Amino acid sequence: MLTNQIAYEVNRLSKRRAEIFALSEMEPGENNLEAKQISLSLSNMQTTALAQVEAAMERVHEGCYGLCGICEEPIPAKRLRLLPEALYCVGCAPKSLH
Repeated sequence: MLTNQIAYEVNRLSKRRAEIFALSEMEPGENNLEAKQISLSLSNMQTTALAQVEAAMERVHEGCYGLCGICEEPIPAKRLRLLPEALYCVGCAPKSLH
């Protein structure tokens, strides 16, 4: 991957990480059990999303960002634009669920 592409992806991942942190600081509007359950679910999803972004940033530093974690072929740029933290190409993504 070219240096300017890597810088672009690092910037996008950093923005995504900041968005996740911003969401985690939001307070639920109501103080009831349902609001707390929703808040907890969002917190769990944010933790997962943050871990995926952090892992993608680590792959950038290791020099393997943009390569599928299974087949090691390049992940298409279109997929990375939609999901910058993608670990698998479209063909291998279903395999990762097993």
